[in-house]
Amino acid sequence: MKKRAFPFISGLVAGYIGARFYSNRKPSTKEFAKFHLKNPLQFLHGYVYFRWREQYMRIVNRGLDEPASVPRSLYEACGNYLTETHHSKVLPIEQARRIIKIEKEIMLTNLEQVIPFERARDLIIKNPDRIVVADCMCRAIKENPCRPLDVCITVGEPFCSFILEHRPESARLISRDEAIFILEREHERGRFHTAWFKDAAGDRFYSICNCCSCCCLGMKAYNLFDKRVITSSGYVAEVDEGICEGCASCSEVCSFGAMSVDDKAQVDREICMGCGLCSDKCEHGAITLHLDPSKPKPLDVSKLI
Repeated sequence: MKKRAFPFISGLVAGYIGARFYSNRKPSTKEFAKFHLKNPLQFLHGYVYFRWREQYMRIVNRGLDEPASVPRSLYEACGNYLTETHHSKVLPIEQARRIIKIEKEIMLTNLEQVIPFERARDLIIKNPDRIVVADCMCRAIKENPCRPLDVCITVGEPFCSFILEHRPESARLISRDEAIFILEREHERGRFHTAWFKDAAGDRFYSICNCCSCCCLGMKAYNLFDKRVITSSGYVAEVDEGICEGCASCSEVCSFGAMSVDDKAQVDREICMGCGLCSDKCEHGAITLHLDPSKPKPLDVSKLI
C-alpha cells in the first residue's frame, strides 16, 4: 500500500510546488510549466536542470568521480536512469547544420531506430528560429576548461526563452548563421557534435553541443559507466589504405579512441561513433564515412521529415 501511495503523494507535493513556480512572474516559467502540465515531477526536474545547470552538473560530476560515496545499488540505478533519460546522438557536421537550418516546426516521435532508448527519443522543435547559445556547464565547472565556453546551442521553445530569462549572464540569442558559425568553429578545433535528448525536456531533443573528450560529462559517463550514453551517428569511418600515408592526424582527433596507426590507419568499427572528424582532418582524403547497418540509423532530418 505504501509503495502505491508514494507516487501519488509525491505527485501531489510536486504539483503544489509546481503551482507555486507557475505563479512566478517570469513569463518563461509559466510557459515551461504549461509544457510539463501533465507531469509535475518532470517539470520540477526540468526547472532545476535548465535554471541551475552549473549546480546540477557539479552534482552529476561528483557522482561520476566518487561512485564509492554512494551505495552500489543506488549508483547503478542512477546510471540506468541516466542512460535511458539523458543521452546524445553523434552528428556529422552536415547533419548538425540541417537541424539548425530547419525553418518549419517539426514533430518526429518514437524514433527508436535512430535514438535506441525507451524514453527521450522524440525530435520535436517548436519555433525553430529561436536559437540560443549558452556556456557549456561541463566546461564551466572544470578548473582549466577547454575554451571557448559558448558551445551549447539550444533550439526552439520553451527552452530558449527559459534559458534567456533565467541565465542571461551565460546565454544569448543568436541567428542561424551564427549557430552554424559556432558549429564550424568548433569542428575546426576538433570537437564532435551531439544532439541531446532529455526527460526534463519533455522526453525530446533540446540542444546541439560541441563536445570534447576532456570536459564533457557525457563522455565521462560513456567511459566510466555505460557506453550507451552517447549513441553512434549511424556511420563508421573507412580507410583507403592505398591513399593513407600513416600521418596519424586521424588518431589525434578521434575522441573515442577508434583510430590507430601502424604504418596505415585502422578503424575499430565497434568503437567508431561516425563523427566524421577523422575524415575531415585527413589531408590525403584517405578516410570516408559509410552507413553501418549494425548501428542506429542517422539523425538526418532531411530524410526523416
